Amino acid sequence: MERAGSRWTEEDDNILKNHIENENYDYEEISKELKRSPNGIRERVVSKFIHPKYKEGLSITELSKIYKIYPDDISKKVKKFDDEYISINDITGNTSSIIRKIIENDTNNNKLDKIIEYLDKIDDKLGKMVYKME
Repeated sequence: MERAGSRWTEEDDNILKNHIENENYDYEEISKELKRSPNGIRERVVSKFIHPKYKEGLSITELSKIYKIYPDDISKKVKKFDDEYISINDITGNTSSIIRKIIENDTNNNKLDKIIEYLDKIDDKLGKMVYKME
């Protein structure tokens, strides 16, 4: 596969979405078209389609039928995805709380409040970026 391991483009995601939502698809065929491994295609399907729907409340059994991936595989991949996302968010979320503790006794709170607000926004954006990359 020529593109295995390379970044997914918006065009790749659109092609994948069209196949999955509008056609009777096969992961082997999609992998040939996108020049990626079938497992890479499944991983992307989990991150872009299955995981968000799982978070919305669809069961693994339902998702397995819709996306033609074994329930055990979905369970493992969703759990791995959640574990990685949580650990990264724990790290990024701690930045503001650590700074708050350090500057708690500072008398110039007006500027510090603005700094903390700004850092909170950075943490949010970083968390969203990491989520989208995976």
